[in-house]
Amino acid sequence: MIFFGGINALFTAFAFAGVIFTILLQRKELKYQRYELELTRGELKRSADAQTKTEMSLAKQTEAIDKTLKINVLNDLVKIVDAKLRVGQFTASELADLKNKKEVYLSKLEEMLSDEIGKDSYVI
Repeated sequence: MIFFGGINALFTAFAFAGVIFTILLQRKELKYQRYELELTRGELKRSADAQTKTEMSLAKQTEAIDKTLKINVLNDLVKIVDAKLRVGQFTASELADLKNKKEVYLSKLEEMLSDEIGKDSYVI
């Protein structure tokens, strides 16, 4: 019986050592997990910042496309009026109306272009 008591104590000591080893191992793993979590937070922050910059760039691009579309439409309207003026014969009031439309379109076009040139530090 004494022999079994010694073996029992030995196994108890091994089990206790195993528990201590497991605790130490878990502590080390937890430290690594915290480090990885910090790295992940940093990456997520950089990703969020990049996404915000992309969103701002897309908004500026959309605004530029919208302005370009408006400028192109006004330019096309001026071309249409010019084509009508070259081709047709008009009464004095129709001619005045067409010229007035052309002047309105040109003034809007100049206004849009001068606003854009004023915003930019360069002139095309």
